[in-house]
Formats: sequence, C-alpha cells, structure tokens
Amino acid sequence: MELREPPQILNVMRENRARRVLEGDVEEVLDVGKRVVVAFRPARHDPEGWPLDNGIRYVVLSLDNGLVTEMKGWLNRQVALDYAAT
Repeated sequence: MELREPPQILNVMRENRARRVLEGDVEEVLDVGKRVVVAFRPARHDPEGWPLDNGIRYVVLSLDNGLVTEMKGWLNRQVALDYAAT
C-alpha cells in the first residue's frame, strides 16, 4: 500500500480505526533521516490481508515539517529499512 497525499492517509487511518483494524502494539519505531519505520503488531490479522513478517506489519512514514506526507507498507523489516534510507 502506498499513500502519498495527506487526505488519502487520513481516510485510510479513519477507515481502519472504524473497522478496529488499528488495534495492536507498536513494537519498534526507528528514525531513518526524513522517514520513520514503524513496526506494528496487529491484535487481529486477516490471513487474506496484508502479509505480516513474524506477526509484524512494517510501515514507512515520510515526514515534512513534522507532518506525514507518505505512508507505505512493506513486506518485511529489511525492505522497509532499505526504502527508508533512500
């Protein structure tokens, strides 16, 4: 999933919250330059949904002046870290 516009990001977050998809634990947050890697362990997971890496979903947030400008999900930690470093 790749979201580049703040309204898209907010809409997805609202929809996920309403569907209670956002319940879980943030396992790790890594600052990588202008991006942040978030490791999120969802409380529930639909096997047909986004794949998890050992039970964790990795999302990279791009920031500009403290605002999220891009949110992109990755299949595993290393790929997320690689993207965040670009």
